[in-house]
Amino acid sequence: MTCAAGFNVSVLGPATTGLTQHLAQLPLFSGMLLRGITCLLFVMTVMFYLIIKVKRMRADGQVRTEQSMQAITIWPLPAVIN
Repeated sequence: MTCAAGFNVSVLGPATTGLTQHLAQLPLFSGMLLRGITCLLFVMTVMFYLIIKVKRMRADGQVRTEQSMQAITIWPLPAVIN
């Protein structure tokens, strides 16, 4: 979710910025400050949404906590035998 938000409002994305500004006949990479602020707001909004969502799911017992995951973790990885 955050990756999609960051990609969609990327500051220096060649496809989303360079090509579209060329098609709109705007100076290349103009408005970078506005795009940077917008990118920051989008990513922060999605990040806070995900944090709140996971906290609610943990309270309802829908997400495993660290203690319940200790039995299934594989880190550190076992040594590879040649």
